[in-house]
Amino acid sequence: MRKIAIVAALWTALTVAALTAPIGAWIGWRAAADLPTDEQMRAIVAVAKPGYEGGAEFDRAPYLSGTPFPDDPGVLWNGYEEYGAGYAEARFSGTAGDLGGMADRLRAAGWRVGDPSQDELTAASGDWRLVVRPAYDVGESAAARVHRAQPVRVAVLAAVFWLVGALLGAGLAWLARGLIGLGVLGLALLSFHTLLVSVYLVADVVEYWGTGPFPLLWEPVMTILVRPVTLIGGSLFLVWVAGVLIHRLTGRASAAVG
Repeated sequence: MRKIAIVAALWTALTVAALTAPIGAWIGWRAAADLPTDEQMRAIVAVAKPGYEGGAEFDRAPYLSGTPFPDDPGVLWNGYEEYGAGYAEARFSGTAGDLGGMADRLRAAGWRVGDPSQDELTAASGDWRLVVRPAYDVGESAAARVHRAQPVRVAVLAAVFWLVGALLGAGLAWLARGLIGLGVLGLALLSFHTLLVSVYLVADVVEYWGTGPFPLLWEPVMTILVRPVTLIGGSLFLVWVAGVLIHRLTGRASAAVG
């Protein structure tokens, strides 16, 4: 019985921590840098692919967190296929060419460059993360997309909020001892969200030494298919928490009267 209580307390602590950590991350992301201007994007293309910057076409998603498809009413419930911290993109005609040579040019210009793959090249410089995807077929355009880098304070605030959430969850598990009800179902439905946030939390820290884009810690709750399950699980969990608090408070009141 004691082992079951320990597992329940740990499960609840991790679940609540995964719900509070994204709040800290969201607050920290408010200090993220601006995306590059079109002229800055043109300069990046000039380094990555000299001679192609003049005919580049630009596109941007300036939001700090959101989706390119905000007008679809179904996503409020279903979630988004593409969600992130915005981007600035330059598309240029012709293939991107040898990604190895592009990596050398970016490195010479001061970018920290990752190992190029067949499909993309990533690089980091200051407040930006660059992803270059080549075009291999005639008529396609190569793309250089710049994402915001995650401020360091995001990891700090996420860790603080995670710890607070874990303590709250452990306290709730102690308070709810013997009261199961909807709690187990709510925790079960929230498990995938808890797992994803835990993975993202570690991935975000590791990415400070990497060159790719940072995943947003609250992205799982906005992601297609994950969102509806999380919303249902979260609702059941909140109903259970309310029931636990009411039971304990009314129980103490009855004891005091008695």
